[in-house]
Amino acid sequence: MNSFEFSEWIVSTVSHSLRLFIIYRPPYSDDHKVPSSVFFREFSDYLESVLLSKEQILLTGDLNIHVYDISISDTRRFADLLESFGLKQHVMQPTHEDGHTLDLIITRRSDCVLMVPAKVDQLISDYASVWCRLLPEKPPVEVKVIAFRKLINL
Repeated sequence: MNSFEFSEWIVSTVSHSLRLFIIYRPPYSDDHKVPSSVFFREFSDYLESVLLSKEQILLTGDLNIHVYDISISDTRRFADLLESFGLKQHVMQPTHEDGHTLDLIITRRSDCVLMVPAKVDQLISDYASVWCRLLPEKPPVEVKVIAFRKLINL
């Protein structure tokens, strides 16, 4: 990958596993001349492999996309990408001193991973820390008993 860096972890408990992804996408600069189109292509390919995982997933990191401002074309493209993969972004407050939301927590829409909504804490430098509480275990599978009888003998 040329446009972003990542680390993958599996966090296991007795009852279930969570696949944690930590992602960093450097902003476009003289030292990192990778256009956003490359990022979206590579990130889309990466998400295809991520979503094949059987564990619940939690993507975190600094993607340097201003997710709060839907008037920016990259923001709309990112929101569309998450929607098309059935993903949800949970950070709803600015994470940067300039008022931008750059640090994200993303899960599958179908996974119940977070116990409470993501929170932005105080600024450490020009960035604030973001935290969330995870559910302690995967919800149990619901078992239904269905009774029926054969109406016609064949």
